Amino acid sequence: MVKGDFKMILGFPSLKKVVFSGCSELRYLFPYFTATTLRKLEILEIMYCEHKKEVVPKEEGGRSKADVMSFPSSTRVSIIWCSDFRTFSPSPTNVERKLGKTAQENDESPQPVFNEMVTLPNVRSLQIMGAQCKELWNNQITVIPFANWNFFE
Repeated sequence: MVKGDFKMILGFPSLKKVVFSGCSELRYLFPYFTATTLRKLEILEIMYCEHKKEVVPKEEGGRSKADVMSFPSSTRVSIIWCSDFRTFSPSPTNVERKLGKTAQENDESPQPVFNEMVTLPNVRSLQIMGAQCKELWNNQITVIPFANWNFFE
């Protein structure tokens, strides 16, 4: 647990599995700092969370391009029947999107599920069903280990 200015932030450095099911009012799972402590997370399952828009929200004041979240132990990610789900974590406003457009504050335009702010180098199984995503990843991601994947739906 880390105490910041007027708020407490939780870290889970040993957490290996997270399952959220039926959390209809939950809009996101982890604040940014907490997400950065999940280096041992192997399995992330989000099911039937109809109002969930993202796993990690954009922090107030934005993030820089250097603030990439890495989940090196993650092997399985499932997002099932989360009808409002859009992206794992929104791009910060100073990162250019496809076609060279820069994201603006309160920009609600479609973003890829995985962008340059998230790395999942060891994922073997990816399942996304019933979500409002327009694309899985953008053209700026250079390393996607498709050869290692066992399951994709």
